[in-house]
Amino acid sequence: MSLPTHHFGRAPKIKKAIRTPISLSPEEFDEANQFAMAEHRSRSSFMRSMYLRGLEDFKRKPKK
Repeated sequence: MSLPTHHFGRAPKIKKAIRTPISLSPEEFDEANQFAMAEHRSRSSFMRSMYLRGLEDFKRKPKK
């Protein structure tokens, strides 16, 4: 699945997004912040991109 991109490679905004909290360790939270800042995007945008990448990988794996 490829997503349409905007500047900085961001996924398009979602008109009716549902806020979903995620639990991270302090180290994971700091790392997500660092990656988001390095890519000039919000932490939320970065986390969504990571979710979509992981989901794409999960769907490619054979079902047991």
